Amino acid sequence: MTYELTISDKDNLVTVIPKGTCTITDMKALVYLVIRDPLYKPTYDLLIDKREVKYTPIVCEVLEVSQFLAPLKQHFEGKIAIVIDSELFYSMFKLSSQYMSKNRLNSNVFHDPGEALAWIKDPDALKVH
Repeated sequence: MTYELTISDKDNLVTVIPKGTCTITDMKALVYLVIRDPLYKPTYDLLIDKREVKYTPIVCEVLEVSQFLAPLKQHFEGKIAIVIDSELFYSMFKLSSQYMSKNRLNSNVFHDPGEALAWIKDPDALKVH
């Protein structure tokens, strides 16, 4: 797996674009890479664009990522937007997003990165849609 990581202090935004074959283990390692980056602040919003990932997780793996993030919630005070390109992935990550919301992680799933950014920047968008 390769990835692009951008941390913008000006926008209070971290953008992560994983590419290629990406497993759940890779995604967990990427989370640790982000939160350990000296430029990262827990108040930053997070945009994860998974449209270039070549991996089809099963439902239990998607929920595993949600369960993995729950105890790390002190590192994610901002919004978490996940961009997905397929309907199957969208449904799976929507379920994951609902689980994360129950654990006080403000997350949502989108097909379009523009919609994801609009949700992140909207101060009234506190809940998933």
